[in-house]
Order: sequence, then structure tokens, then C-alpha cells
Amino acid sequence: MELDIENAQVAILLESNNKIYMVGMDKERLEAITMLIKKATGYAIPTNKTQEQLLDFLGYTRR
Repeated sequence: MELDIENAQVAILLESNNKIYMVGMDKERLEAITMLIKKATGYAIPTNKTQEQLLDFLGYTRR
């Protein structure tokens, strides 16, 4: 199955001191970063996990 980058969502994680942090920002900045990431993506490595599984792994609960 081919990856549809144009319609993909972008999740941003930061790593600092061997810990992973989820990133939040205002809508305009997120749209700009999302566009840059999509344009710069050369390849993507499948994890076979859903966003829900990733959030569960990170211990994040949606409000």
C-alpha cells in the first residue's frame, strides 16, 4: 500500500534526556510545520501501529 503523504496527519515528538514529549502548538504554526514535514519527507518507515496505540503507549489521554 502506497503512503498518501498529502492527506497524512503529522504527529510531532521531541526527545530530551532520553524522554519523549508530545508537542503542542497553535494552529498556524502546526500547519506550517506540517507542510514543511510533508514536503521534506523522503521516506517513511511503517510501524504497523495506529495513532491510538501510540497515544496509549505514551500514556496520553485525549481530553
